[in-house]
Amino acid sequence: MKGGFKLKEAAFKIVLIMACGFIGGLAGTVFMGTQAASAQSSILRARQFDLITARGDVAAVLTSGEDGLARLAFKSADHKRDALTISVESSGEPSITLYNHMGTKVAVLGVHTEGDPFLGMGDEKMEGRVILGAFQEDLAGTRAGTWGLSFQSPDHSNPVLTLSVLKLLPTEKSSGRIVTFDHKGRYWSAP
Repeated sequence: MKGGFKLKEAAFKIVLIMACGFIGGLAGTVFMGTQAASAQSSILRARQFDLITARGDVAAVLTSGEDGLARLAFKSADHKRDALTISVESSGEPSITLYNHMGTKVAVLGVHTEGDPFLGMGDEKMEGRVILGAFQEDLAGTRAGTWGLSFQSPDHSNPVLTLSVLKLLPTEKSSGRIVTFDHKGRYWSAP
């Protein structure tokens, strides 16, 4: 009887192990199979994604602000400030912005709300800015939509030199213009 009891106990353990294996395998297939299928068809959502280095420093950040607009910021080598950002402003204007080693904006490549592109550059105080592209305001006697190259005064009150191509009304023919300003705000224009 004693030998029969050990045999029954061993058979019971084998059946129990097989049953547990079967149930575990079935559960794993059902749950993991569903999870794998849903992972392929799901969307990963978050308000912020951080790309980190092997040391754990933040190298880039993708965020969505309260206004629902996205911003991607690549961090400086010391990971303390933005070096480059790609964003859409609340007005709908896309832009790429470059920052210097102190974190100050020094160059912007963007699109005006009217759809015309521009490139603006400046020093650490954004003084002496250079604008290349479409002008969206009256600049050196030109009209909005005029294309050209403009060098701004440090106080941004007037351009110092503007080279532009504008359309003459009512014929809509293109014309070139050079305008320069002196320190008193007087200008010379050709033609």
